[in-house]
Amino acid sequence: MRRQYHFCKGSSVQNGTPVSFLAFQRGRRFAGSQSTEAHPLLRKRVQMHEVYVPIDAFPTPFDPSLTSTRAKTYRLLLASAMTLYDEGAFPSITELAAHAQVSRATAYRYFPTQSALISAVVAESLGPILEWRPQDDDALKRIRQLLTFAYPQMERHEGALRAALQLSLQQWAHATPGEKFVRGNRKRLLALAVEPLQGKLPPDSLQRVIHAFSLIYGSEVFLVLKDIWGLELESIQDVTQWMAKAILRQAEEDATNCKKTSAG
Repeated sequence: MRRQYHFCKGSSVQNGTPVSFLAFQRGRRFAGSQSTEAHPLLRKRVQMHEVYVPIDAFPTPFDPSLTSTRAKTYRLLLASAMTLYDEGAFPSITELAAHAQVSRATAYRYFPTQSALISAVVAESLGPILEWRPQDDDALKRIRQLLTFAYPQMERHEGALRAALQLSLQQWAHATPGEKFVRGNRKRLLALAVEPLQGKLPPDSLQRVIHAFSLIYGSEVFLVLKDIWGLELESIQDVTQWMAKAILRQAEEDATNCKKTSAG
């Protein structure tokens, strides 16, 4: 079933101070800091928007400036969500609230949509991958380092990984032809891996290497090798690193042949 999410935006004046608000509606109930029912002055200025939110639309909601109580609640909700995902569940915000034993209004205040929740969980569980920095000036060593570092992290948080993919597929199914959904930082990480090849390969060949690397690194690759072929982490590492070596060997061979042809 396609879920519909509605956001209510508006503003008011309280004690001479302008106050903005954002309320979230699912069905006929609101969960937000303000309500149009409670503020009749707002009713005339409210605009309702039906929104389908892409997975990367929300940054990590955690704010270091949160009070200790709010930070504790945020961490409780996040830990509960990660537990549910690790158990193979795909919880709604209401189900998350029940598991964490907080009110629905509280859960929606921190995570107004499943997109916001999954974005936070992915940032928490897979965030270290985004901080990866290469340690060598050799492209093969770099891609091997990335694969060795990233795939164990994905395995540890497989539940969150599957939830993110599931939501992405749902959003793709609901998207209009003009919409694009972008996930992750794969392009940036792979660009770092092939940096040593700049100037050694023609631009089109370098781009082909990046495209090929995107087929050996990523959550989809991890799950294909795991689900379809039943591979364990060690075998996934072995296959993807073997492919990385083959890709680079072919790219170097093509570059050498191109130079010979030009010289001839």
